[in-house]
Amino acid sequence: MINRNYLPYQTAREHQDRGMAKWMGFFLSEHSTALQQDKNKFVYHVKQSQEEILLILQQLYLTQELARFTIRQKNHSLNLSASVFEIALPRVILKTKNHYHKIELINILSINEFIDNED
Repeated sequence: MINRNYLPYQTAREHQDRGMAKWMGFFLSEHSTALQQDKNKFVYHVKQSQEEILLILQQLYLTQELARFTIRQKNHSLNLSASVFEIALPRVILKTKNHYHKIELINILSINEFIDNED
């Protein structure tokens, strides 16, 4: 406790400072605003280099196995389970169960795992 005996007024001497509690309203509103702004941001997490991705794409093309792709699209990421239909650099055509997707190589963030081909 702080000794305030030198102050002339009793209320000032007995004042209990709330410490950081007086700032909580400010911090909460600022924190909420920052969280809302962070929710709208898209962070690109590149787990694999372009060389690694290209090597894995070539292996998938040769074996025609399914894999899980993480692809950058505008301000979000898309996860696809697909096989490599064609490699025509700088694009790759991925085949899902119902669609073909033409993807730029630089938009492939990662190839996560191989999936058993269940036909």
